[in-house]
Amino acid sequence: MWCVRKGNQVIKIINGAQAITIDEIQHPAAIFRAWDKHELANIGVFPLEIQHQDNEFYIYRGERYDIQSEKVVRVWDNVTPKPMDELREKHTDSTAQRALSMLKATDWYVIRKTETDEAIPDDVATYRAAVRAAEKKITKAIAAKKTVTGLKNMFVAPADGNAPMHDWPDPLD
Repeated sequence: MWCVRKGNQVIKIINGAQAITIDEIQHPAAIFRAWDKHELANIGVFPLEIQHQDNEFYIYRGERYDIQSEKVVRVWDNVTPKPMDELREKHTDSTAQRALSMLKATDWYVIRKTETDEAIPDDVATYRAAVRAAEKKITKAIAAKKTVTGLKNMFVAPADGNAPMHDWPDPLD
């Protein structure tokens, strides 16, 4: 992305290479490929970077542009964590949905057992128990988190395994 800047003010945002008019001079879209960043800066065109947003866990307000010598960065003055109760509920619900999705493929064994009393194969029973145990473990860990950072860390995988949020049994073959 690019922007047109006059002094310390962003005049226009440019999404991709496109023809632009600056000071009544029409410039073709090709300038974004043919010119280097210094030539573009001479006519007031600068790269625009956007500060990373983590919309999963934070609310962003107060957009402004940080004018730097060779670029412009869009930043936010007010970044607040989403309420923990809301985040816990969302991730607890998604964990329950994941467990249901994983169990769905073997539900027919449970139905068959109920209707005909035919046994559920041991590997299926073990798998279903492991899914329920993983759901319980993940849900308990979510409930124990007191901060957004603590909850976010559940998505970080250690070098020797799965992230706690994704520590589910492998599917049956």
